[in-house]
Amino acid sequence: MESSKKLKKTRTIRLSDSTTNDIKYFAKTKNINESEYIRKMIKEALKDEKIKIAISAYKNKELTLSEAASLANISYREFRNKLIEKNIKTDFDSVGTNIEQLILDTKN
Repeated sequence: MESSKKLKKTRTIRLSDSTTNDIKYFAKTKNINESEYIRKMIKEALKDEKIKIAISAYKNKELTLSEAASLANISYREFRNKLIEKNIKTDFDSVGTNIEQLILDTKN
């Protein structure tokens, strides 16, 4: 459970009955409270969204492989694996200029 000292902002949202019921059900199955479950789901969704944006930017040649991995906040190797999972060709010419970071990332 996240420490209440770390939580700084309160947001209010309106949810449908079906969404509310889903939250109650899944929180209960995971044996956590609803607020914690919602925070967990938002965090996962934001991580996924960062990865989607980074993949799109890489595909459009807006970012190098290492820059896209950095934007997605995952290692170079993890990002490359995401590309492979999605059958996206990797261009090793787009490794970028940060070779030292690349070496560190590939060791992880």
